[in-house]
Amino acid sequence: MGESAKLLNPDKHVYMADKGADCEMAHMVELEKIDEVKKEYSNVAVSF
Repeated sequence: MGESAKLLNPDKHVYMADKGADCEMAHMVELEKIDEVKKEYSNVAVSF
């Protein structure tokens, strides 16, 4: 969520209270599906 907050508020400071914070939804996606989407939309930004 911190990444989203920074994208929506680029001039603001975003502090992460827990360095080990994680995104449960990110664990739900399948790598094969990411590859499919990247092939269809070459400018999509995905980071691991």
